[in-house]
Amino acid sequence: MPLSFPIGRVLGIPIRVHASWFVVFALMVYGLVVGPLAGAARPLLAVGAAMVVALLLFASVTLHELGHSAVALSLGINVRSITLFLFGGVAEIVGEPRRVRDEIAIALAGPAVSFLLALAIVPFAGEDGLLPRMCELLALANFSVGALNLLPALPLDGGRVLRAVLWGLLGDYRRATTVAAGSGLLLAGGVIALGLLSLAAPLSGARGGGLWFVLIGLFLGRSAVRAHSLGKAHALLRQGRVGEVAVRLPPGVPPPPADGLPSIDIDASLEEAATLLAGSGAPRALVFHGRDLVGEISRAEIARWLLR
Repeated sequence: MPLSFPIGRVLGIPIRVHASWFVVFALMVYGLVVGPLAGAARPLLAVGAAMVVALLLFASVTLHELGHSAVALSLGINVRSITLFLFGGVAEIVGEPRRVRDEIAIALAGPAVSFLLALAIVPFAGEDGLLPRMCELLALANFSVGALNLLPALPLDGGRVLRAVLWGLLGDYRRATTVAAGSGLLLAGGVIALGLLSLAAPLSGARGGGLWFVLIGLFLGRSAVRAHSLGKAHALLRQGRVGEVAVRLPPGVPPPPADGLPSIDIDASLEEAATLLAGSGAPRALVFHGRDLVGEISRAEIARWLLR
């Protein structure tokens, strides 16, 4: 994601922060100071408490994404990075699960982490005192993150579960993705409509919230369209074979230098090839038929095959 920079690694996964994160961090601190934490402490202490709550909430979001990532890694699926940005966080998982149960496991891992965090914080939450109030806000925020992500609409986690269930019932990944993404577009439209209604409200406070809803709706809609496009591409790549795309070595021509390049079998799917190249970062992969080197394949050839 452009305009982002690394802040560390967890489980070998780079954690990055997008420039837009600072905007939402400032808005969140302001909203806490004039809202839930108003009157809970002296102004300067309230600002400090709001900053701590905001930072811990984004740490919780990171743990949510690490939940997805840890399960994906355990299933042999590469995770390129986790990025915190304006609307929360996103784990960049390279490739799609090949089994329904794997898709469900990866999707549910994030909300499970959020619910566990909420349960762990609840015993310390309360109305009396600054620290119990901060814990109450964190518990509620984590529960909300888990619950909202279970809505059955792509790109949310519940949308991935819906796609997996439909995939299992219909046996058609592409069609399942279309339905789940359509649900995401409906949700996005509803959120935008709610935001526009709030903008039309006479209360200025409602207008501020309305603008936020519109932005979230636009983000959800854009992400749903992107998820549909990616799902369509993955469905096509699963049908194609490396042998259809590989550039063959002419007879008598010596093979290119390996230089640590990854290798793949000629009968493997193009999805496997694309995932291998994305995970390794290599420009191309060597293609083998059994033990014999027969050619090579690159991202450019795969892209041209998709656009044919």
